[in-house]
Parts: sequence; C-alpha cells; structure tokens
Amino acid sequence: MTFASYGKIPTYIWHNQKLNLIIMNLGLNDRVLRLVSGLGLVTFDYFATANWEVVLLLFGTWGVLTSAFGFCPFYKIMGYNTCPTNFSTPSSN
Repeated sequence: MTFASYGKIPTYIWHNQKLNLIIMNLGLNDRVLRLVSGLGLVTFDYFATANWEVVLLLFGTWGVLTSAFGFCPFYKIMGYNTCPTNFSTPSSN
C-alpha cells in the first residue's frame, strides 16, 4: 500500500483502487460542545410536543453525528478548521 496525494485530500492507493479519506475539521472543544448540545436536544425531544419533535431530533442528531465523525461539511464549505492537527504529505523518494 502506498500513499499519494491528489489535491488536498490524502488518498490511499491499494490494488489500483482509490479510497478518499475525509479530513477532520473539528477541534476537541467544538466536538464536546456539539456532543453535549446534541444529546441535550435529543433528550429534550423526548419531552417535547409533536410540533417540535422533528426539528429537535434533526438538530440533535446533526450535533451528535458531526461530533462523532469530527467533520462538519459547512466548515469545509466556509474553509473553517478548528482541528489543531495538520495533515502533511510525506515526501516521495
């Protein structure tokens, strides 16, 4: 397995198949805040009326999922990155 870079997304090449990896763009503080607020909204959804149930469930699930994966597509669109890790491409020989 070798490592190659196409653009800004690191790509692993294995048996001539490309697997694109999503780079994390959420830092620890963002992830904890999204997890706590998402779980709070999902919990509050349990006690909410039917009018607000879907809205709270959607926002709560969004917060939990972005926290779990460490990636927010809206941050990617805006070019915002709070993850302190820089992914660099190793130099080829």
